[in-house]
Amino acid sequence: MSYLTKVEINDLIKKYQSELRKLEYQASKTQITIDELQAMIPMESSDNRYQSSFSSPTASTVHEREEVRSRTTTESGYSELNGKPTQSKVDTIAVKTAPPSPKAKLTKLSTRPGKRIRKQGGYRLSDWDEFLLNTLKQEQRTLMTSDFLDICLEQQKGKANPMSEEEIKGKLSRSIHKLANKRELIEKIQTAGKGYTYALKSWFTAAGSLKSNYL
Repeated sequence: MSYLTKVEINDLIKKYQSELRKLEYQASKTQITIDELQAMIPMESSDNRYQSSFSSPTASTVHEREEVRSRTTTESGYSELNGKPTQSKVDTIAVKTAPPSPKAKLTKLSTRPGKRIRKQGGYRLSDWDEFLLNTLKQEQRTLMTSDFLDICLEQQKGKANPMSEEEIKGKLSRSIHKLANKRELIEKIQTAGKGYTYALKSWFTAAGSLKSNYL
C-alpha cells in the first residue's frame, strides 16, 4: 500500500479499528446473553449439557467486557454501532419459559354451515338412509326399490309440495348405493327376473345365507 498517502492510511486504520471494536462488542454482548440464559436453566452442577463453549467468565473477563462496552461509546455518549444513546448497564432479557405440555386432547372439527359431520366409519346417515333402514326394520322382510317407492309416494299424499316420482327414485337410488356399497349396512340379493331385493346385514347367518323368516 505504498501508493497510499498518510491521511488515507490513517483513515483506513480508524475504519478497521472501528470495525474491530464493533465485532468485539457483538461477541461480548452475545456471550453475556448466553450466560444470562444459562443462569435461568435449573440444572445440577454435574450436568454439562448446557455449558457454553466459552470458559466460565472470571473477574478479569468481566472487566474486559466492560472495557469493550466502554470503548464502543464515544465521548458524546452515543454508540458507534447505531448512533443511539447507550446505557451504563446491560439490559436484561426477559425469557418466558414454555408451560408444560398438556396431555393430548380431542379437538372439535370446525365445520362450515350445512356441512355434514364426519363420524368414525364415514359420513352420518341422511334422512333417506334412515328411511330405508327403518322401513326394513318395520317390514321385517326383503324389499325392492319399487316397494320403497310405493311407501314414499303414500307418505307424500296430502303434503303441500309433494316430491315427484323421479325425484324420489333418485334419492332412493343414491341412498341404496351408499348403504350397500359404502357403509355395508344392507345387502342386495339377486332375484330371478326382478332385479334386486334388499335386506339388513343382521338378517344373514354366519355362512352368509338369508334367514328364512325374512324372505
